[in-house]
Amino acid sequence: MSAGTGSFGVPQRDGSDPLAAAMAVRRGATRLTRRMWAHERPEDGLTSQQLSVLSHLFSAGPMTPGEIAVAERVQPQTLTRTLTTLEAGGLITREMDTADRRRSVLAITPVGLRKLSDDTRLRDRWLAVSMAELLTPVERGVLELAGALMERIAEADVAPDPPTQPLAGRETNHTSGTALLRITQGGNMSTDYRNGKLCYVEIPAEDIAASAQFYVRAFGWTVRQRDDGAVAFDDGTGGVGGTWVTGRQPSPQPGILLYIMVENMEASIEAVLTHGGEIVQPVGGDAPEVTARFRDPAGNVLGLFQEPTLAAS
Repeated sequence: MSAGTGSFGVPQRDGSDPLAAAMAVRRGATRLTRRMWAHERPEDGLTSQQLSVLSHLFSAGPMTPGEIAVAERVQPQTLTRTLTTLEAGGLITREMDTADRRRSVLAITPVGLRKLSDDTRLRDRWLAVSMAELLTPVERGVLELAGALMERIAEADVAPDPPTQPLAGRETNHTSGTALLRITQGGNMSTDYRNGKLCYVEIPAEDIAASAQFYVRAFGWTVRQRDDGAVAFDDGTGGVGGTWVTGRQPSPQPGILLYIMVENMEASIEAVLTHGGEIVQPVGGDAPEVTARFRDPAGNVLGLFQEPTLAAS
């Protein structure tokens, strides 16, 4: 692969510029957030920090002020006014920690839960209408998946120092389903062309967005948008690509059986099950080779093959 230089001198490969992609994501997320907060906000609506605190208490349950500060990635003292306002409005309660009487534990009240629901419903409705009017079904599915990935980035502990390894060359643990979704225009596959190369795979799907989400999360495939607007994919190496097609019967019984190479069979099986697949042949059916077979959300049966050299490394 040829290497070049991307934004701010960051090395890039295959035309991918990580910092340019990051800037595009940041701009889009910032503009959308501003637009949502400006739309139909009630006069007595929650501030962004109040909404965030209530969201933490709703999803995680009772928390100490220190735990909320860690989740918000702020100093505890910066939350003092927010917590006082929420408590005064009856949106949260504060009780002494029975395990440590020096600490207090905060919990969301029924009033706070109703306020949280009312405040977010307006923005959710605006966003749902906008997505329905402006995006295709495939684009809506891709945006939903991107939202989950943005949450993962927001929750991750990433060091701010520049990485010692070029951004474009950093790997992810595909078998655990922690791959980064990359949406690109046009082709982005490996250009290692030669006679006899397996070059393209069409996978039947009932819901293209759901199938794309499954393969990205379970195996780290890269989703891209072709020049004609269709959603396609590249496998974990970028060497084999394809697309999902609707209106075609799935392959529940193996005829031609495709195998996906994995480095850790146990982790890969867990990823398949976690993200909506089903194991139809457990490990051991092709001993001494380490293989298994799974059914994807559309009903297609594919195989898993644990490559010994990958497992050893």
